[in-house]
Amino acid sequence: MQRSADLPKAAAVVLVVYQVGCPIVRASAEELQRFALAVAAQNVRVLLIDASTQDSRAAIAEEAASLGLTQPILCDESQVVAESLGVTRTAEAIIIRPKDWSISWRGPIDDRIGYGAQKAVASHKWLNEALTATLAGQTVPADAGPVKGCLITFTKPRAADHVDFATDVAPILAGHCRDCHQVGGIGPWSMTNEKKVAGWASMIREVVRTRAMPPWGADRAIGQFANDCSLSPAETRTLVHWVESGAAGSPGDPLADKPAKLPAEWPLGQPDLIIALPEQRVPATGVLPYRNVDLPVGLTKDTWIRAVDLRPSNRKLMHHSFAFVVGDEELPDDIAADPRVQKLLERFKGQPLPPELQARLEKRPRGLTTFFASYVPGMEPSPFPKGTGKLLPKNATLSFQMHYTTNGEAGVDHPRLGLYFAKTAPEHELKVTSAFQLRLDIPPQVRTYPTQGIRTFIKDEVIYALSPHMHYRGSAMRFTADFPDGHSEVLLSVPQYDLNWQRSYQLATPRAVPAGTKIRCSGVFDNSATNESNPDPTKRVHFGEQSWDEMFIGYIVYADAAVRR
Repeated sequence: MQRSADLPKAAAVVLVVYQVGCPIVRASAEELQRFALAVAAQNVRVLLIDASTQDSRAAIAEEAASLGLTQPILCDESQVVAESLGVTRTAEAIIIRPKDWSISWRGPIDDRIGYGAQKAVASHKWLNEALTATLAGQTVPADAGPVKGCLITFTKPRAADHVDFATDVAPILAGHCRDCHQVGGIGPWSMTNEKKVAGWASMIREVVRTRAMPPWGADRAIGQFANDCSLSPAETRTLVHWVESGAAGSPGDPLADKPAKLPAEWPLGQPDLIIALPEQRVPATGVLPYRNVDLPVGLTKDTWIRAVDLRPSNRKLMHHSFAFVVGDEELPDDIAADPRVQKLLERFKGQPLPPELQARLEKRPRGLTTFFASYVPGMEPSPFPKGTGKLLPKNATLSFQMHYTTNGEAGVDHPRLGLYFAKTAPEHELKVTSAFQLRLDIPPQVRTYPTQGIRTFIKDEVIYALSPHMHYRGSAMRFTADFPDGHSEVLLSVPQYDLNWQRSYQLATPRAVPAGTKIRCSGVFDNSATNESNPDPTKRVHFGEQSWDEMFIGYIVYADAAVRR
């Protein structure tokens, strides 16, 4: 896997413009592959970039495999990267210095292939010569001829794209950005008007092009999700073109005329029961351990819940939070099979367990297999899927786990959990399980440490949402359904996992899966110095609750397909 974090450590990056079906690219593929393998020993990264909107990812992968290309191919769906680089034809090579991201040279790979003609051997290997000079810190040759390749068609060239702030830009910001970037929101600045946005224009261009914002994370080519907040290629192009054209304003300013409103105190209405947690004081600086608080709910009978809303009072401080029903964890097989344990679990469901059982479970991580409620930045609460609900037992105790981050200013948070009662029992009980891996032994300075966990469904089920959970060394996670008939389907892929955004990905269409289906979560950790979030790349890392340890949990929100009786 080629990750952007690796590139600054490279001696040079060579970017080659690619397009499916281009005869010059196809004829250059074998030489390009040999070149990439040869320069890898010099710490040079060779990447291909495809900015042709007609090329699907499947078509790119199929042709690359047939040509024997193993180098990563970047899909520039919005065409903003190629456009910013001034690319016009395929088969152009661009040498980039990662130290300052400047271009040292650009031109044709060699002179072996032309329009309708080929030489047996190249007379000039311009890319080789230019790379050698770049690595040696010398002046690169300037005698290369013109690039010969296929012209790239830009869907909406920047020069012809007359972007208007009020009609084109503001609606995108309102729909994707202002939930967080508003007064009192979690964003570091507020999109209150066009002038304020224009002042941040260069930064907007950077985070949009790198897909750091909006913080979605999931691969757009895999699955469809009801809460997808990512930008489409067209929306990305609109924002980047507006910035690159001068970030000009226009008559009327919808951001100022219609100020963003902070969400209501309780967006789902007044809860039936509010559980207030103790005040949480957060210092100005430092790395904070998780905080845990257990509170009895006070219910005198089993109660069906139709929605939950776990929220901080100070969004700038709370990183994320979970609430667990005490005693609601799935147990290891050896413990769960003990009849005495089963009786105790039934007797003390939702309550603190007796000491003799708690002693057997004290090493089990909290929230390993399930959770009752969660909070992550940027995600507003919604009712549970139609026809479902969660059962909260009488006399239940909720265990809250809170992760706070410092921002340079000391503050106070008053977290609360709102519970919304269902009037009648739902048809399906909404449950949470997980595929996890406890046996983590991540060596120091390792860039790619793979692992996986598997959860097998023993009944016909319906999956509603998926949520990956790792810590700072987490790099990627993928959920794959392996069906009893032997075929597999990728349900969710998060190729660049980020602990800062603990997303729950809600399937646009719930996925029914038959009994015997295995949900396989495969993932990668990066414990090297190239991972800028790594707390300590010299440390061997194991499973643990604190963020400087690691976790590997793939949560699955589901319900039995059969109607409850």
